[in-house]
Amino acid sequence: MTGGNRNFEEMTSILNSTKIEYFGIARPLIKEPDLINRFKEKIDNQ
Repeated sequence: MTGGNRNFEEMTSILNSTKIEYFGIARPLIKEPDLINRFKEKIDNQ
């Protein structure tokens, strides 16, 4: 799935409730280079 994937909770929900296994996040990473670190913080805080 590609396009507009920036919300960790929504992406987690999609992964858990559909057959989608991968997300394309190249554009969000260009615009928000720290996005992966924010995702990691959410995982670490769960």
